[in-house]
Amino acid sequence: MEKESLNKKWLEGRLTEEEQIAFDVIEDNELLKQIIDKAPAFSASNFSEVQDVEILKSKIKSKNNLLNKRNWLVPMLRIASVFVIAFGIYFLFFFNNAINIETAIGEKRMVQLPDASEVMLNAVSEITFNKNTWADKRELILEGEAFFKVAKGSTFDVVTSIGKVSVLGTEFNVKQRKNLFEVNCFEGLVAVSYKKETLKLLPGHIYRILNGKISSDTISNKEKPFWINHTSYFKKVPFHEVIKELERQYKVVITVNQKDESLLFTGGFTHKNLEEALESITTPLKLVYDMESPTKISLHHSE
Repeated sequence: MEKESLNKKWLEGRLTEEEQIAFDVIEDNELLKQIIDKAPAFSASNFSEVQDVEILKSKIKSKNNLLNKRNWLVPMLRIASVFVIAFGIYFLFFFNNAINIETAIGEKRMVQLPDASEVMLNAVSEITFNKNTWADKRELILEGEAFFKVAKGSTFDVVTSIGKVSVLGTEFNVKQRKNLFEVNCFEGLVAVSYKKETLKLLPGHIYRILNGKISSDTISNKEKPFWINHTSYFKKVPFHEVIKELERQYKVVITVNQKDESLLFTGGFTHKNLEEALESITTPLKLVYDMESPTKISLHHSE
């Protein structure tokens, strides 16, 4: 029987006894038997299908992209970390050594700064400054309203959440209340910075930003702000700002029925008598007030 035929029948398991004897004497049958014996070890599951290869390629590409991004981000993160650390050091140094002074409702307070400059704080106002660095940098943070008499010297900066005021030596008033920023110059020259613009303010002039809108005006009292003498004065100011100021000077809550946001007020009120103050702001606008309790007041139009 031919060798190829015996091999085929052996693989198929169909050899007879005579054929098996003939197959055993074939010189290379031992190699064939070893190949067959080892074949089960080569399992198809150890090889990837086309789909698996494509997924692998995708993962390798994704990983390379991530590595490229990381290579780009590493120097950027290092730079950012330098700024964060620097800001953190400044923040910790400034505020750990900061002096904070604030006033309550109806309270006014005179503060003398390290260079003998004076700050008069109006009610519900606050300043923060660093005494240790004051000789090198005259800067303070203001929230509320204050009148400044600045001793001559290096630049003096008043920083608020809306704008910044810079002077060398002068007298001026700064008010920052929520969406209102107002600077009154009484002496010298005041530089007011808002966003990217700077304006020089002369004595007797007012620079005002209300809800992002800029306006200017003049003041009649060129010596010092009215509130220092326990009187609040307003010129073409929204009435709701007048109400808020009255609430700061007196421990009261005022409700205005039928609000008119466009209503402007010119006039003032005293800080020493609540009923007189209420008469001063209601009479010009033909309003009446009701004292619902010692601390709760409502305003409405007269019938």
